[in-house]
Amino acid sequence: MQLAIADLFDVSQPTVCRVVHRVSEAIASLLPDFIHLPVNREECKT
Repeated sequence: MQLAIADLFDVSQPTVCRVVHRVSEAIASLLPDFIHLPVNREECKT
């Protein structure tokens, strides 16, 4: 998949790998803003 994307955008596969890694980290850093897991029974009831 990375090779196909690299060919499509005329960049190297390592560049695609770095971009995918950075974007994944950015998305993961936003996780707490959008997903909240309950920490006690009271929160589970709502």
